[in-house]
Amino acid sequence: MLYVPLLDDECLTSFCARFAAANLTTATELCLDMGIRFQDVVDGSDKAIEVLAEFGRIAPERLRRSSVREVEGAVNVAGEVFVRKNYARTRLRFCPECFREDDRSADRMPETRRYIRRTWPLRFLRTCPRHSCRIADLGVPPLSSPRFHDFMEAQDAMYDELDDAMSNTSSRSPSKFEAFLLQRLEAVRNDGQLLDAMPLDLAAFVCELAGISALFGPQTSERSLDEDQLWAAGQRGYEYLSGGVSGLHSFLDVMHGRRTAVRCDVGGQKIYGRFYTVLKDHDDPALLRFKREIHEYAVRVLPLSGDADVFGRPETTRYLSEKQLRDEFGMRPGHMRKMAVAAGLLDPSEIAAGAMPREVASSIAASLSDAVLPALAAELIGVHYTVFKALRRAGFFSPLLSSGNGVAAHERFSRAALLEFVGEIERTANRRSLDGLEPITVTCRKTSAKFSEIVTLLRQQRLKAVGWKPSSPGLAAVMIDPTEVGKALAPRDDGHLLVEELKEKLLTSNETMSALLKGEHLKSSVERHPQRRRAQRVISREDAETFIRTYVSFINAEREYGVSRRNLRTALKQSGLEPAFPVDEIGVSFYVREKLEAALKNVQ
Repeated sequence: MLYVPLLDDECLTSFCARFAAANLTTATELCLDMGIRFQDVVDGSDKAIEVLAEFGRIAPERLRRSSVREVEGAVNVAGEVFVRKNYARTRLRFCPECFREDDRSADRMPETRRYIRRTWPLRFLRTCPRHSCRIADLGVPPLSSPRFHDFMEAQDAMYDELDDAMSNTSSRSPSKFEAFLLQRLEAVRNDGQLLDAMPLDLAAFVCELAGISALFGPQTSERSLDEDQLWAAGQRGYEYLSGGVSGLHSFLDVMHGRRTAVRCDVGGQKIYGRFYTVLKDHDDPALLRFKREIHEYAVRVLPLSGDADVFGRPETTRYLSEKQLRDEFGMRPGHMRKMAVAAGLLDPSEIAAGAMPREVASSIAASLSDAVLPALAAELIGVHYTVFKALRRAGFFSPLLSSGNGVAAHERFSRAALLEFVGEIERTANRRSLDGLEPITVTCRKTSAKFSEIVTLLRQQRLKAVGWKPSSPGLAAVMIDPTEVGKALAPRDDGHLLVEELKEKLLTSNETMSALLKGEHLKSSVERHPQRRRAQRVISREDAETFIRTYVSFINAEREYGVSRRNLRTALKQSGLEPAFPVDEIGVSFYVREKLEAALKNVQ
């Protein structure tokens, strides 16, 4: 009997086939002559190894390390378990340059020089690390089982195909993914916490799966790609996943970026395609952490509600679905989104989305619960609707919600703020007896004062006699002395005007006055009230009159010059007259009177 050596990284079936060829027979026949079956060698059974070691004069432990053992429908290679598909021993896979190197090995018996490396059947390995050469894959030899495991018979059965492959080699540098495969077979784990926690078969599979989705799209299957494309996919997936959790997040960001919009109740398949469906069908416990990281990241960065299923439904989410919005707040989700966009709490692109961020939903729901339309606002403070509108124009009330960001909406006012406003006025009441006092509306008629002027006096506590009639609603309960009001509104003789007084003369709002003062277009000072000694902001009468003589607002120009808004705009356009102050700063267009009058004359 002739003998052959067990070569470096040679698999057990290759050694058996070469041993048989040296003795001019097949592996199947040789095994029968030794009292075992070739299938036993293929399975790596202990008995077959002991017999082959005895006849082949090789230490049993060496043969055992070269064996590939069957493990419940899978195979164990160097302690790593692979499904049969991923460790394809039935296919003739080899490196042409390794075979050429074998052919030049004069120390080996002719016809037994070539041998199969134990790493070649690994489907994910597509480049020879020694020669930087593409692995050739000729498929399954046309032989019956277990004879297609006999490497020597397989070469004869596929002689033409093998000859073509030897003549058409191509070079390529091994990828980091392939280096990872080989290092893991040497029990080296240094490739990130996610991959290191998985068995090699699963880690390699997930890398390739992620790479396919990243490079070729979420619905692309492995079967539609060639070996070069799969080689690139394995490398790309490894680049992401070897980075651990942050690398996985980078991959998921790529997948998220391919969807223009994500429904709140969407499932993982819609977001990640085959990457998700394939992983979901794998119930390997080693994937639990991997799936959990995907689930938690998706819930954290995507607008997903509790109805979304990405490896399970989330217990808590940043977003609420339409059903959750209805159940939790009792409001129409579409109306909530519309008002949230108008309020600047939600991006206009999300107005038709099916979900809302929880914090936005809570905020807008609180506002809507507190909000009232102008008619009800007027009723709450006990005034006529027209009076409320006048107070609104005078700047006493700002809407809680209104049109904005492309959304048209009726103004809504805060119920709480309105009631607090009434409460503030009620706290100014200083008389129990109502004798000689009249309601604000009556006082307005007797003194020709505006309702807003009297409210200003009340808020500034400039009236000594203020009563409260509890049986009347809101401001209708205020009782004041018309005579005192008349005196309080009489022209001042101290050479100053209160800011509120000039505001009334200009027929403008608190916001506009504040902007004029802040921009130093009007000079003001703080003085003590002569009686109450309370600090108050005033403007010299001379400065106020100079401002009124010099400037006029667009709205006041209509009234003062008796021109239509259309003609006024025409005059401004033809003359090219610009506002005297920045409109975005002041909020109202003021013009130099002299220039505006000249522009109007040209139009007339």
